[in-house]
Amino acid sequence: MKKVPIFIFILLLSTISLLSRTITIIKSNCSSSGCYQMVEIHKDGGLLTDASSVLTCQGKGINKCEFMFDPKSNKDMIGPNGSNPDWRDLLKYAEEQISMGALNGSYKKNVALKNDFWYRKVSWVALGKNDCKITIDIQLVKSPD
Repeated sequence: MKKVPIFIFILLLSTISLLSRTITIIKSNCSSSGCYQMVEIHKDGGLLTDASSVLTCQGKGINKCEFMFDPKSNKDMIGPNGSNPDWRDLLKYAEEQISMGALNGSYKKNVALKNDFWYRKVSWVALGKNDCKITIDIQLVKSPD
């Protein structure tokens, strides 16, 4: 009988971790025209690990630093009521702040969609707009902050 509560607890923990994702964009030595090389990695979360999407763009080139597979398409970005929060507005915010000279910072913008509440935060560290690390955390929460 003790196994049932433990199983339910583990199931709840795994559900919580499945409804969150960390999105990281790293630009290193890119030019205003773009980047030379892009590497994109998506990982599903598990019981002890968070789901993540990482885009690393390096070197001077002509390619735009953007995901080929939108992290929003991952199953952990769809709430129980069918909501699907965007993340690009947070990326745009961080990029604008970097362009204005704010080389590090953070910003939180939670959203409610279809009665699902999403915690969303972006943080960044940069030397400039072509050398930066932008991290976006998105997580389903029980109620808005």
